[in-house]
Formats: sequence, structure tokens, C-alpha cells
Amino acid sequence: MFLFSLGLMVTMQHLQMKFYSAKDPPTIKWSGLANSVYLSAIYIPPVLTGLTAALLIHRGALPPVSEIVARYGTSDAVLPLVSLQYAPALLVGLLFAGAVAAATSTKDNFLMATAVVLTRDLYQRTMRPKVTEPQLILFSRIIIVAFGLVGWYLAILRPGLIFDLVALAVAGTLQFIPSVMAVVFPTRKVWLTSAGAITGTILGVLTVVLLTFPARLGLAIGAHPWGLHAGMWGLGLNFLSGLIVSRFTPPPPQEAVDRIHGYLDEAIYGS
Repeated sequence: MFLFSLGLMVTMQHLQMKFYSAKDPPTIKWSGLANSVYLSAIYIPPVLTGLTAALLIHRGALPPVSEIVARYGTSDAVLPLVSLQYAPALLVGLLFAGAVAAATSTKDNFLMATAVVLTRDLYQRTMRPKVTEPQLILFSRIIIVAFGLVGWYLAILRPGLIFDLVALAVAGTLQFIPSVMAVVFPTRKVWLTSAGAITGTILGVLTVVLLTFPARLGLAIGAHPWGLHAGMWGLGLNFLSGLIVSRFTPPPPQEAVDRIHGYLDEAIYGS
């Protein structure tokens, strides 16, 4: 899970868009430093919360995890249970108002990124190149409303399902890591071609789906074999197939390599 989580900040679309909007390379460098400290800090309290809840369950102050899941749909309900039982009502209200605000801001970013990808990269580029700006705006608003309703329905249908969906989404976006590495880390020789990147990404995503839902797809294997998350199995096949295909397919034009890697070399290393 540690290795699996490394791809979150690298490959999620809404975060990449923020990286692209940086005004200069120093901004990107300071953002990388701040994100490291910020993300390290916010994951400490959940661990302490989980350890506290485990102790309270062991002492009988809270119901067993199985009862919590049966009643609320997810074991994560232990946080509001502990809060309501041991914290003042005002503090609980402020705590969860902040949690809702944080979740809402993240949801906004996800919906906006999804709308931009589907309108600009798919709809405009491949289906209707001459579409007008008002039509694009209308199409993006329809997508935002549609995806928002789908997410709301899934959250109401089964509260615990949202965490499974997030894990599946991150495992899928993890498959973009080879492509991102090939672009942002200049090397003497291009090791990943366009055909290799596309092949690796497709096979990686298919592997994630197969190893996440093997029983539903009729496969006689368990989910996440040998305790390794499906996202990591997909990433391994992604790298391997991408390297093999890249050896037998033409590399990108040298001018494109010079334009992208040359800018990165100058911006990051000064030469």
C-alpha cells in the first residue's frame, strides 16, 4: 500500500493541472516540498485515531468492528462514534464541518478535471474539433452534474463503497506513472515510445480490473494476489510491456524530445 500510494500525487489529473498552472519552476519546487510536509502531517492523526479506537473496542467501550460495519456500512464510522462519545458537541461540529469542506473542495477538483479531460481532450479533439466555446461550457456542465449525481447515488447506496472506489481510481491512475516518468525525467535515450506507453497503460488498467474483481469475472484466483495490491501488479506489467513494445516501435521525433527535455534541463538544472 505504501508503494501504491506513491502514484497519488504524481498521476491524479486535478493535481497535474495544478502543476501545469505554476508560474515558474521555483513554484513547482516549493509546492513539492510543501506537499511532502503537508501529506506526511495529515496522515498521522488517522493512525492515532485507529489505535485509540482499537483500544476502546478491546475494552468494550465501543462495539466490535463487525457491528460498526453492519450498522454504518464502513469501519471508518468509528471516527464520528469516538468523537460523539468523548468530545464536546461544539468541537465535533467544527471537526466535521472542516471534514466536509475538505471533501467538497477535493470533489470540486475531481469534477472539474473530469470535465476538462472529457471536453477538451476527448470531445473537442477527436469528435468535434470545430465546437464553439459556449457549447464546450454547456457540455462540461452536463458532465459535472452527471458525475456528481453518480457519486451521490453510490455514496447513499452504500457508504463504505466510496473508499473502494477511491482505491480503484488511484490504482487506475497509477498506470500513468511510466508515461509521466518518461516525460519529466530526461534520459540520454528514449526508453518509452508512444506505442509502448499506450500498450502499457491499457494492459495495466485491465490488470487492475481483473485482479480487483476476479470472482465476478470468473477467474479462479483471489483478489490482490500474495497481498500485493492490484495497482502494483498492473504497474509491473505496465512497465514490462511498455519496454518491450518500445524496443520495436519508432521513438518520438527528436525535436519533440529536445523541446520538452531541453526545457526541463534548463529549468531544473540550469543547463
